[in-house]
Amino acid sequence: MSSELPVLIIGAGPTGLMLAGELSRYGVKCRLVDKRDKPLDTSRAVAIQARTLEIFSYLGILDEFTPRGTVYHGMSAYSGQKRLVHVTMDELDSPYPFVLGVPQTDTEDILRKRLAGFGLSTEWTTELTGFVADDAGVTATLKKPDGTAETVRCRWLIGADGAHSPVRKGAGLTFLGETYESGFALADVRIDWALPHDEVLVFPGDGAHGLTAAFPLPGENRYRLTWEFEATHKVEAGAVAQHGRVTDVPEPTLESTQKILDERVGFPAKAHDPVWFANFRVNSRMAAAYRNGRVFLAGDAAHIHSPAGGQGMNTGLQDAFNLAWKLAFVENGAAKPAILDSYHAERHAVGIDLLKNTDRLAGVAMMRHPVAIAVRNNVMRVVSGFEVFQQRVRRTISELAIGYRKSPLSAEHHGSLLGSILPHGADDPGVWAWREFANGPHAGDRAPDAVLGGGHIFDLFRDPKRFTLLAFAGKDAKPETVAHQRELLAKVTAEWGTRVHGVLIESAEEAATDRYGARSPCVYLVRPDGYIAYRSQPADLSKLSEYLRGWLV
Repeated sequence: MSSELPVLIIGAGPTGLMLAGELSRYGVKCRLVDKRDKPLDTSRAVAIQARTLEIFSYLGILDEFTPRGTVYHGMSAYSGQKRLVHVTMDELDSPYPFVLGVPQTDTEDILRKRLAGFGLSTEWTTELTGFVADDAGVTATLKKPDGTAETVRCRWLIGADGAHSPVRKGAGLTFLGETYESGFALADVRIDWALPHDEVLVFPGDGAHGLTAAFPLPGENRYRLTWEFEATHKVEAGAVAQHGRVTDVPEPTLESTQKILDERVGFPAKAHDPVWFANFRVNSRMAAAYRNGRVFLAGDAAHIHSPAGGQGMNTGLQDAFNLAWKLAFVENGAAKPAILDSYHAERHAVGIDLLKNTDRLAGVAMMRHPVAIAVRNNVMRVVSGFEVFQQRVRRTISELAIGYRKSPLSAEHHGSLLGSILPHGADDPGVWAWREFANGPHAGDRAPDAVLGGGHIFDLFRDPKRFTLLAFAGKDAKPETVAHQRELLAKVTAEWGTRVHGVLIESAEEAATDRYGARSPCVYLVRPDGYIAYRSQPADLSKLSEYLRGWLV
């Protein structure tokens, strides 16, 4: 038996690579194994959303992605040659107001090279054949490339091993949901047409034909074309259909791809230079729990769903980013083990919303009844022009709307509204300060960016191995108020050292002050993953310390 290992990760796709890279960055030893003999060489997931781009910027690897991608500025849906919907991403509240189209092969390559920088690589042709978990850890058996067995004792086992996850099954976690009756096919091809190469193009079902969509890929006129077809073979109730396992129809060809374009796209289009064809089933399922004791699930092992919206890989990467810092804080003796319970509480709720949203999008796009289609088209033309619709769609797709307000990690302290109505000095402007703070970002929300000094607030998160404490002096603050905030930061540093990095934000920083609703003195504590853990107005050191002592050690 190998000596005890902190973390064993099963599955070396994007989720597993992100987990291994993050744990390594925190100095937590781990192993990453995969039963495949090498990385897959097909493009698969192609859309990287704004929130994931922000995370990559925190980690300093965004510049590795942008040269390999193509920028999507929005999405358009067409019926014939009439545009039903146009959603622009240009107004996103993010430094990256777009979707970046990058083949998954490139995403994994970048993450593998990052992992190699920490001296770690994937152990290929290494399969988990079984494990037994107890209160202190997990004893796992691995089948090595030469066929021999190795027993590994680890404190934590993480399943990032896909929809048919042996880790999930071994942990006794059910996979609830259903399989779509329709099948889907895809082709990576060049398409010559007059449509833009900077948008996702959707052609909803029209009754005679199913949904078709085109996602731009890097390279001149190259696209991922995906289309729905009616599969006659039904998947048994409770079974999980496998990608590429629709056996009742032939594999797509260039000829059948061209036929789809001719039948379903209302514009002249010519397909050529194919790279990859496949067909697959779509499942909408999620694990009943993302944790069972010493075992965690992330990525497709925890949730699979319709590709509508391009959410899957992004959600897995963000699962990994959420779990890694919590596990590392516990392993490094910086946080109490109870913090790990928040992983399921936060990410399972995200998974529920994800399945609801993707099923809803797919249902609208895959309608078959002529009356329903006519109503859908008319409604889409009308509502898509409203800004509230635009904002909701782009925030959902970009994953900027994800938050954890109901998480056990999210807490707030507010002064009373009655107290704010009473007379106050210049540093505490009363009801207006209460109102602006109430309208600011809440605990559990993504910490928004704003200009700060010669840079941005996001620059503070580029070392997310720590909490970041933003101490706002408020508007037109008196010298004694600034001094109070400095003293608060000094006391926090004295108690928590490098685990909490304090930043004083004075009145002159108007953009940041306005963005956080900091009209009067207040504090925002930002987690290592860029979400607000705690906020308080007024800036009460005792309340802040009480929060920190509840989670950190």
